[in-house]
Amino acid sequence: MKQYNEYEDKLVSYDTAVKADSVGYTNLSNKYDIECFTCDKDTKTIFDNWAGLIPDGHHFLCHRPTISGLQKWLRNVHRIHVFIGFRPHIQKFDSYAYSLDMSPQDHKKWRTMQKFTDQQIFNDYESALEAGVVEGLQLLLDI
Repeated sequence: MKQYNEYEDKLVSYDTAVKADSVGYTNLSNKYDIECFTCDKDTKTIFDNWAGLIPDGHHFLCHRPTISGLQKWLRNVHRIHVFIGFRPHIQKFDSYAYSLDMSPQDHKKWRTMQKFTDQQIFNDYESALEAGVVEGLQLLLDI
């Protein structure tokens, strides 16, 4: 399956795209967000296709945004920020999502508690970003 769009932006995974669709993601604000997942009605196989070129026998399933496009949508539409941290001593990344409407005291308390939970560590920035975006989508689902 395709990993990058024609502009070399990383595309989200199928599971992330479905979750974004379930919280009402819309791609109207991002002109580069033209990818989608389609489904073959006979075999129920999922394919990634350009939204303007859905082949015969397929139907639109959901948009497939770029990770950065989905991050921007979370921030601009829902005021959820995805933070990516770098741990220089192990050369790896971590991420977390939080509401920009949180007070500074609540954020500090919440971030302190995050340090004591099992946090995923990633080898590359894009994987950490997608995990943070998924966490942000989960915040929307929990509201």
